[in-house]
Amino acid sequence: MEALCQRAEAYYNREGIPFVTVTYAQSLDGSIAGLNGEPVAISCDESLVYTHALRACHDGIMVGIETVLSDNPSLSTRLVAGSSPRPIVLDSMLRMPHNAKLLAADNPVRPVIFTTDNSAPAQQEALRAKKACVKVLQANAQGWLALDDVLQALGEMGIKSLMVEGGGKVITSFIQSQAVDHLIVTLSMKMIGGRTVLNPQQMHNGLRGALPMELSLSEVHWEGNDIILHGDPVWEM
Repeated sequence: MEALCQRAEAYYNREGIPFVTVTYAQSLDGSIAGLNGEPVAISCDESLVYTHALRACHDGIMVGIETVLSDNPSLSTRLVAGSSPRPIVLDSMLRMPHNAKLLAADNPVRPVIFTTDNSAPAQQEALRAKKACVKVLQANAQGWLALDDVLQALGEMGIKSLMVEGGGKVITSFIQSQAVDHLIVTLSMKMIGGRTVLNPQQMHNGLRGALPMELSLSEVHWEGNDIILHGDPVWEM
C-alpha cells in the first residue's frame, strides 16, 4: 500500500487532481448487491480488514447517494489503525437524509456533499447546519454532476487520493469517463444472483457509450477466502 500512496502523491503533484482508486467486492457470479439493490454480505472478515486498511491510505472516500440511502455507511477505518478518509457523497438533488451516520454529531470527519445547482437551497443550508461541506456545481446536460468538475474541486481542496467505493452507478460513471487510475476488486467465493457492478442502461445512455476496458494485473493475493485483484485499466479507444 505504501507504493500506492507514493504513486497517488506523485500523480496529484503532476495533475492537480486526486489519484482515483475504484474498489468493490463482487461474488463469483459478479453480484455487488442483492437483486433489488439491497446490501448483502459479500466479503469475508479478512478482506474487510484489508478494505479498511486501503481506506486509511486515501484522503477521501466517495459513494453515491444511493449507497447512503441503502447502506447508511460510516466509511470509517474502525477495523484498523489509521485516520479515516474524508467521506465524499455525490448527490445531484440533495436527497441526503439528516439522520445519516455520515452526519452524526460524534463523527469527527465531516462529509463533503457534491450537488448540482438544481438542488433546493433550503436543503443545502440545512445540511450545512449539520456541519457538512456542501459543494454546488453546475449540472451537465443530463442534470448530473460532471466528474471532471468534481475531481477538479477535490484537487483544489487538497484531496490527493480518492477511493471510490460505489455503488454501481458511481463506479459505472467513473469507468465510462475513463477516470479510473487503479482498480482493486475483491472476489468472493459466494454466488448471490444479484446486481452486477456496471449499469447497462447507464452505459448505453452515456455520452461516450460503453468503452471496452481491460485490467492490467499488477498484484493478486488472498485475504481469507477472498481473492484481491489489483491493476490499472487499459482503455481500448
